[in-house]
Amino acid sequence: MHIFIVFFFVPRTLDEKTRNIYKENVDLDESLRIYKQEIDNLRKIKAQLTKQATTIMSDKEMNDNLIKDKIEQAQKQTKLIKEVKKKPEINRKILSFIVLVKRKNSMFRNIFNTIYR
Repeated sequence: MHIFIVFFFVPRTLDEKTRNIYKENVDLDESLRIYKQEIDNLRKIKAQLTKQATTIMSDKEMNDNLIKDKIEQAQKQTKLIKEVKKKPEINRKILSFIVLVKRKNSMFRNIFNTIYR
């Protein structure tokens, strides 16, 4: 922040009231300069915050998509696990059926051989 020292010349011919108004104008001018500087600083901060907000929103969107993908992946894995858990039971039933069919075939073969020998 720059500090400006204001030297002003107030003519002696002015009356007291006019001198006070002149000094007040100088003070107001300095205040206005400071306020403008603050406005510039606030605009810079606003620009930075806007950029950060945009980045955060982009990150949030990316994270939301990642979470959605992970949920879908977990659901697929859960479905696959259920299917894999069912397979031994299905295989056991199929094997039982095959064994049963072989026994019946063997039984029919024995009966057939006994009758037609």
